[in-house]
Amino acid sequence: MGGVCFLIEIHPLGHSSFHPLRQAAPWYGFVEEAEICELQDGDCKGLRKAIELIEARATQRDLRLVIRDWANLDWIGFPFVEKPPLRSSWDDLCVTSNDSGKRDWNVPRVATVCHPLGQYLRCKDLDALKPSWNDEVFWRGTRLFAEAIQQMCWFRFEDFLAAPKTILRELCAALVIPYDPAWQQQWNSYTNITGEEVCVKRGGIEPSERRPVTQETWNRLRDNDDFYVTLELLGYPLPEPMRRWQTQSILLVGRIDKFSDVAQQGLGWRSGALAAGGPARSGRYGSTTPTGRSVAMDRTGR
Repeated sequence: MGGVCFLIEIHPLGHSSFHPLRQAAPWYGFVEEAEICELQDGDCKGLRKAIELIEARATQRDLRLVIRDWANLDWIGFPFVEKPPLRSSWDDLCVTSNDSGKRDWNVPRVATVCHPLGQYLRCKDLDALKPSWNDEVFWRGTRLFAEAIQQMCWFRFEDFLAAPKTILRELCAALVIPYDPAWQQQWNSYTNITGEEVCVKRGGIEPSERRPVTQETWNRLRDNDDFYVTLELLGYPLPEPMRRWQTQSILLVGRIDKFSDVAQQGLGWRSGALAAGGPARSGRYGSTTPTGRSVAMDRTGR
């Protein structure tokens, strides 16, 4: 994007992996080697000072600074953080240094999400995460993240793939940065990126086929409340294989209800003893049922 500079995977708990000054120096030449100070993981005040320096240098060149954080460290943690805080560490960056609790760094913040099942499959296949992988920790953190971003503007990656110009224009508006239509001719030549080194053939921006899901994975997800709630919070429908299972369960309950009179006669049947996925689940955002209906919400999550 013209007029914008990016820093990527920047996080108070991840300085040892991605140092903002060491990233800004080679990518943009914003700082000299002598200006780079070491930061300890967890040093929010040091990170804020570094970002303020980078922002000042970017402003001198008429550039707007945009930072993508490393949310894994807050909500999932492994293998980099043993006990993730289960809240956004960026909240601490917006508090004054005199510990008054007053927010004085009012930077626009947005979140981007993708289908949680697709994210699960991709993350589980990453070499860096495999040795310490934990399904329960992943889904707990994913649900808490989905709950937390309801307080800000957020965008689904699948919506971007379906209408990239429209969604990117809306995202720029939310971040209060200018939209540059030239990105459509330039995006596939971007080099300032992070992540595992893989060979990627960059074609057009379009949806790709989802990775195959094993029956074992579907079986584990059936009783996963975190998965159901995350789908609803982010507005994704229940996957078709799980809809089939829910339909079969509902039919089974219907058969049990037919025998309710027999149950009352003491023949060993108890109406409702086998429920379709269990009772309705109540959470912070109201009651949800195993049918996977999407709750009504706009872009701000209201």
